[in-house]
Amino acid sequence: MAITCSLVFAVTLVGIPVYAWFSNQRKAAVMTKIDAPTTLYIFAGGQQEDAANIDLGDIYIKQADLEAGNNMYAEYVFCVAGKDVSYYDLQLAHTTNIPFTYDIYHAVDVTDSGNAGQINDSVEYKSAKIANKKYYYAYGDGTYVGSAGRDTVQLEGRYINKDDGEDGTGFALPNSDQKGAEINGKSYDIVSDPNDPTNKADNVQINAYPLYWQTSDSIEVYRNAKNNETLMDDIKTNGFNDYYILRISWSDDINLTDKETDIIYITAKVGTAKSN
Repeated sequence: MAITCSLVFAVTLVGIPVYAWFSNQRKAAVMTKIDAPTTLYIFAGGQQEDAANIDLGDIYIKQADLEAGNNMYAEYVFCVAGKDVSYYDLQLAHTTNIPFTYDIYHAVDVTDSGNAGQINDSVEYKSAKIANKKYYYAYGDGTYVGSAGRDTVQLEGRYINKDDGEDGTGFALPNSDQKGAEINGKSYDIVSDPNDPTNKADNVQINAYPLYWQTSDSIEVYRNAKNNETLMDDIKTNGFNDYYILRISWSDDINLTDKETDIIYITAKVGTAKSN
């Protein structure tokens, strides 16, 4: 049974200052296929708010920060929710015009924790449903670990079409895409002889060819409820909400004069238990 839901983002790098944002006035495309009784969704933060409210509009890269090594990342919250699902996989696909690094981490809702330290160490999400309402999500899985323990809750996964690459690009792509167009460092070839059938302007620029990342193992919905019967019953009755932080980072050699756009896909699909 194939149940899949996904987000589609467009992130753009434009000049100095540099911003990144969703295209179409933040109206991200959300595609969902449901095969009852199993359901699986992707939402923004808050109380299962529409994923179109995830806003990448506050990425602002300053030359001074690059030189000082400050503010070299941005963080965004999303949620995977569902019912009658035991395992699911997360997948990330993106083009590579902008030299960003994408990482996904488990997160916990600390909005009502009453702990100022945890809230200060969290990612803020402004509700699109409730005026002046803010939610706070910190690194953790079941319990708070904070930014200091971030690495312990990072999702393990791999790019299925990327490795060190002999050409130094870091890509392990086929010589051509499924339609047979050559994958090249250039976005096009100049056709010097239109009568030569071998001289075609159909190259696929390598940075426009998406990389595909996926979790190494399916994520277990009940992983934090095995010793908590109340939580186990609640998930079975009402479904689950798993929060995540998408961390987008960059290095100090990013070119602020480039004008580029990347497409990012986040997909959740029903998974299976890890085989022994």
